[in-house]
Amino acid sequence: MTRGPSTGRLDRAEPLANPARARRGNGMRRLWAAGAAIVICLPLGGTVVAQDRPPDPTGADRAPWPSAGCGGPPASAGTTQDSMEVGDLTRSWSTHVPPAHDGQTPLPLVIQLHGNGSDATFMEGYTGLDALGDEQGFVTVTPEGRGQVQRWIYEFDERGWDVAATNPDVLFVGALIDRLGEQLCLDLARIYVTGISNGGQAATALACVLDERIAAIAPVAGVVDSGSICNTVRPVPMLAFYGREDPIALFEGGLAPFVAESPTEVGTSLGDLPMAVAFEGRVTNRVAGIAERYGCGPDPTTELVAEHVERTSYACPADADVALIVATDGGHAWPGAPLPPEMEAMQGPTNMEIDASRTMWDFFVQHALPEATE
Repeated sequence: MTRGPSTGRLDRAEPLANPARARRGNGMRRLWAAGAAIVICLPLGGTVVAQDRPPDPTGADRAPWPSAGCGGPPASAGTTQDSMEVGDLTRSWSTHVPPAHDGQTPLPLVIQLHGNGSDATFMEGYTGLDALGDEQGFVTVTPEGRGQVQRWIYEFDERGWDVAATNPDVLFVGALIDRLGEQLCLDLARIYVTGISNGGQAATALACVLDERIAAIAPVAGVVDSGSICNTVRPVPMLAFYGREDPIALFEGGLAPFVAESPTEVGTSLGDLPMAVAFEGRVTNRVAGIAERYGCGPDPTTELVAEHVERTSYACPADADVALIVATDGGHAWPGAPLPPEMEAMQGPTNMEIDASRTMWDFFVQHALPEATE
């Protein structure tokens, strides 16, 4: 896949994992070029605008895109660890395969990203997505971040957040999708990304550059409007979760003083790094910025879905779904997943009225990549 110079992405011919994917990529490009696409992308910083298009099944009804691993033997159910070299880094991850994997039926993939300073082991035990995958029939992969303090996408340029295709974490996630698609029978039209805190921010950043591979995202306690540096070919549906009482990444914008003043491995405080720009602005404004770029209407509707839970939804063009769930009594936490007491003391309370994992899965299954035509 080749990107033009205005996108902030690497101009490169991306190796394709298998012929089926090559056909899909060519078909999608022809679909955009023919003017029959769901969306078009304006110059850097522009808005994704809905266009006239032929009828297309909803995400839930679209045909799967079988990966190269389909047709092989079934994989053993359970969790395994693996690693590979990506660039000059060794990257590792855990994969949880549900009993439904028979080697023939393409299964969705959910990628979950841990927060700053955390790791895959904690994330696996925290969200409950592995168990939900066993129940619902999807594969879960939990990759490890990088750095002395493990985190995601912490490179920055003069514009702020670096979401270029050359970013080591972008390269890793892309390579990870390729590897898993070779090893397992996956549905490449149904790859989803979630994460908490810095992992949630990374999910929104990945949607800027892997928009033709990621069907939908669900960031928790971390959402970034990458604005002018986010130049997508297609809008990536997003359901975001946030706690209004978040004591770390503040709902009204900015970082808590004790977080901003925390030291980093580069010898300065976190608040002095360019990454602090990712926390600027009220959460609702960040989500509104994403909705505006996707061509959604300016007047969302808000409904009370539980005593302390509000859901704000935007009226968007087809496939450009944007919504925000706010736990009015919630902290820096994954709704429905209690934190250990010592972590809750620092990160604030967890709203237990909703199950974020199940709620985001209900959102994910409504979305798949648009079908390509030859």
